[in-house]
Amino acid sequence: MTVAALGAGSAMLQLHPRQRDLLLGGLAVAAIAAAVTVALAPVDGRILAATATGRPPANGALGGHAFLWAIALNSAGTLLLVGGSALSIVRRRNVRANVWIGAGALVVALATGLSRSGDYSYVYVGQLVGIALMFSGFTLPARARPAVPRAAAVRAAAR
Repeated sequence: MTVAALGAGSAMLQLHPRQRDLLLGGLAVAAIAAAVTVALAPVDGRILAATATGRPPANGALGGHAFLWAIALNSAGTLLLVGGSALSIVRRRNVRANVWIGAGALVVALATGLSRSGDYSYVYVGQLVGIALMFSGFTLPARARPAVPRAAAVRAAAR
């Protein structure tokens, strides 16, 4: 749900108010449906018991269609987050920050994707790097302010 929420937030910055309402409503319905699907999914305790090594559980740990929600929400969230960053870059809005945010989202998606292919060696490092890149993008100032000479600032304040 985290990726879906980040992607929705990025998309909401680009959408009109009515479209924002529809996106937020769709995300709420999807979140409830995903939570219910996971709560009702049969759990294979043998697979979960074998994951004491810090690895995520295997794809077969939850039965049913719970994995479809993870794929759909993570994929849609990544597309919205990276797409929102790309659109902002094309529109020349906060280009540096959006490059960092988009790159971080791609790194997290690739690192998480590696875990599902059976390679766990760099998953947590990849997630850490991706989150650090996104955090850097969120904290970059939108525009560097030009230095105002002290005398000009005093005169402007006196007016």
